[in-house]
Amino acid sequence: MVAFFCGLTLFDVSITEKWIDYYFKFNLAIMMVSVIVILFDIGTFPFFNTFSWSLIQEGNGSKKMIIAGISAASVLLYTLVFVNNKQRRVALIFLAFIVLLISGSRIFFLSGVFILLVSLVVKARIFGKSILILAGTIATATYILTTPVILLIPEKYQRLVIVFPPEYYTGKLAHLSESAAAASTSFRLNIWNMALKKIEEHPLIGNGFQAPMADYNFEGDILEGFQKIPAEILERDFLITGNLHNTFFSIAYLFGVPAFLFFLFFFARLIWLHYNKSTILDGYNRKVAIFITLVLIQYFITTLTSDVIYDLQFFFTLAVAVKIYIFYYKTEQPIR
Repeated sequence: MVAFFCGLTLFDVSITEKWIDYYFKFNLAIMMVSVIVILFDIGTFPFFNTFSWSLIQEGNGSKKMIIAGISAASVLLYTLVFVNNKQRRVALIFLAFIVLLISGSRIFFLSGVFILLVSLVVKARIFGKSILILAGTIATATYILTTPVILLIPEKYQRLVIVFPPEYYTGKLAHLSESAAAASTSFRLNIWNMALKKIEEHPLIGNGFQAPMADYNFEGDILEGFQKIPAEILERDFLITGNLHNTFFSIAYLFGVPAFLFFLFFFARLIWLHYNKSTILDGYNRKVAIFITLVLIQYFITTLTSDVIYDLQFFFTLAVAVKIYIFYYKTEQPIR
């Protein structure tokens, strides 16, 4: 919350254009560094390994995936809205998706595809009419991801589309049930079920924080490190620290259902307000509204499988979005 209040007090809406430009350049630089770090398996990089996603330190491997995914998704968002040159636009979109592939992050890869579709809808001002199209696309993709079609994807990248627990993979897909990606999904479902039971016990005030039992500062491979820890301890630690791989579950578990409802309403309302502005504004103001809408949607998708309550950038971005809505759209910006 400190980052949120800092954003409210320190961010100057008069520099919104510069902030968006710096946002792109910063994430482009981080994306390129991520590629080097991942491709050459660099363990540490100056000023690059200070990123921390949760109270449980998940090792350098996980950090590389998350940083690469976030930066590539951010570059993609900027490109979809602000880059008008066709050749540069295609090149940046292609580069962003290549990095999303290399990152191995399922959530950022799949959300990148989704955001690409949503951007077309938002820019065309046909969001209402496109709900069924988006729902149909998601339903079709969900079905395809449980068929042998995914075996056509090179094995190295199959984890990007393995999004269901082991029991969904049978027959020709039986070997996928033993994959780390399927196990990861199963782990998430287990801790969510555990969280629901705890939420029922303390729905109003939540369960608060507790310290983890195991040491999670792995020097080697993250998956090998986790496999050394008994499953029951692993699930307990992720539960009591609020690292539930779902921000909404985490808030409800840690702070109670009222806090969850407030956060959900605030977040969804903020997305809608910026989207609504994108339907009535023109010129550069509209581009800003579309950009903020897509950034917030990207974060919303991320909250479904990640814990952004520990992410300073997330809360700072929320604050920036609030100030831009209240103050920036009132100014007259030149059409670009």
